[in-house]
Amino acid sequence: MAELDSDKLAQELRDYVVNLAGSQGREQLAIASDTDLIEMGVFDSMTLLDFVVFIEKRCGTKIPGEDIEPENFGTLGSIVQYLSASS
Repeated sequence: MAELDSDKLAQELRDYVVNLAGSQGREQLAIASDTDLIEMGVFDSMTLLDFVVFIEKRCGTKIPGEDIEPENFGTLGSIVQYLSASS
């Protein structure tokens, strides 16, 4: 995996999520690192997979399907933590 700058990555992921929410007709959301993106309805099965593809391209890695679960991808904080541990 490419070297990970957690702060920069977290901002890129936050920007992606805010843009996604905007494209869904939602107001601009204040996304904290512990905001539950699945419970808020930002991610469904398709948008989550698109997000994973974005992360794979951005980080130069392949994320195993079994790792795509709410514990790893439910919040921005858990996503950054997962990616940091995987690098």
